[in-house]
Amino acid sequence: MKIPLASLGFTESDIEAAIDVLRTGELTIGKKVAEFEMAMAEYLKVKHFIMVNSGSSANLAIIESLVRPSSGEPLLPTGSRVIVPAIAWPTTVWPIIQLGLEPVFVDIDQRTLGLDLKEVRKVLEKDRSIKALMIIHPLGLCLDGEELKKLCEDFGLILLEDNCESLGSAFNGEMAGTLGKAGSFSFYFSHHLTTMEGGGIATNDFEVAQDLQSIRSHGWSRNRTDHKKWELENPEIDSRFMFVSAGYNIRPMEIQAAIGLSQLKRLPENIQRRQEIARYIHNEIKDSKFELIGHEYLKSDEELNRHTWMLLSIRATDSNLKDLKSYMRSLENLEIDTRPPLTGNFTKQPALKKLLPTLGLGNNYPVADKISGSTFLVACHHDLTDAQVEFLGQSLKLIQKKNF
Repeated sequence: MKIPLASLGFTESDIEAAIDVLRTGELTIGKKVAEFEMAMAEYLKVKHFIMVNSGSSANLAIIESLVRPSSGEPLLPTGSRVIVPAIAWPTTVWPIIQLGLEPVFVDIDQRTLGLDLKEVRKVLEKDRSIKALMIIHPLGLCLDGEELKKLCEDFGLILLEDNCESLGSAFNGEMAGTLGKAGSFSFYFSHHLTTMEGGGIATNDFEVAQDLQSIRSHGWSRNRTDHKKWELENPEIDSRFMFVSAGYNIRPMEIQAAIGLSQLKRLPENIQRRQEIARYIHNEIKDSKFELIGHEYLKSDEELNRHTWMLLSIRATDSNLKDLKSYMRSLENLEIDTRPPLTGNFTKQPALKKLLPTLGLGNNYPVADKISGSTFLVACHHDLTDAQVEFLGQSLKLIQKKNF
């Protein structure tokens, strides 16, 4: 039975919403994008939500807004050091490097797969030059918002959140992606809500929100609410074609926003279904050599809100890399898709070794290595049928048999 890591997740209402947009002839940023942005801001309880064409672009736009703002001094001057987790997605890290900043890798917590906040504190106590913390809320889990804010307060850091994997999760009522200066979101088709491709940024900072409007569209002023100020300051320029910041073409399409609006109505039930799948798989494997990382967040309603389960992280206890590959190969033979936790230890990727050749000198990330050699991911998509979920549970038990 085929169990893919990602499913389309479309309903007839999603498809009809897309067709309706095509009939209007309005394709790029328009009314539907504005409507989706308002709906997301309301859902997340933030002042501003800016839609872009992917979660990766959202990370790029966030860093751009802090490195090269349209006015005032940069919050992250060239060369600023930014903490990132050793297990990361590439486009959490690439914008930091691309825009002239320096990533500082810190090991992860094996209980969360996110930054080890105790290790972060140790690094900060030794290095007061660090300017920002770029966290990932990993695979559905909202990290400890209280400790994150305390770290930033104690050391004067800017908190940035890559929340591409954890839409809907929260800590003490505050949504992941809304805890700091800005947070990125992804609506790729494997995620809790899909716009096919797509992403966005949540922020409560007016100036950042204004710059993000420009950054996503070549640096244009026309979608900013403060565009009149720029027109008064630059009367000699045609106000229809005024560019006030560096920028990219990372605009979303109306069709994406229409699908997003349709999907947003079902987001709570999508999350609930993912939590049900996680609970079922945990119960199936809890007495075996496999452990579902994060299972403690299935115990109570308060803890339940911490985790929305993008994928299931399965740790093989007392295993080595050879065993891990054998388990993954056995599941693939059963047509169950697997993958490593994000990229595994990202500091060992060849591209990073080329870009930061001194990174490996004296730097060790033992927990990232341990997780990379003992953990794999399988599906937790809300579209999975009961039969698929049961087959997944049975298969995870079956492959542990020595002679399978």
